[in-house]
Amino acid sequence: MNTNHGLDRGKIIACGVVALTGSLTVIFLLFLFSGVDIRTFDRTALVSILSVCSAFAWGVLLCRNC
Repeated sequence: MNTNHGLDRGKIIACGVVALTGSLTVIFLLFLFSGVDIRTFDRTALVSILSVCSAFAWGVLLCRNC
């Protein structure tokens, strides 16, 4: 049984991919349920929201895996 809880490159990349995918899902579900037209939404705000959400999720995932 491997009890090594350290972070390696693969785990960091996997956490980043999961965080980005989860953030995209949450943002687009919020847009869907709130009725926001994504074509008229400000792209700078969309990228900023995505960056903040994925950074928060990535940080939580990395801290939980330490």
